Amino acid sequence: MPATGFAKSHINGDVGVFALAQCRGDISGQACKSCVTSAAKMLGQYCANFADAFIWYDR
Repeated sequence: MPATGFAKSHINGDVGVFALAQCRGDISGQACKSCVTSAAKMLGQYCANFADAFIWYDR
């Protein structure tokens, strides 16, 4: 995760996807990135046909 706390990414396909991720201040940037990556995969797997979705982790 960049020092600014902001990042962008994209996936291939015709459909646009917009996301917002927030990590607690007591975890490292790498832990935040790993968690966000995991959450994105889960949303893609379980919520692919939804117009909106969210996932919440509190660890």
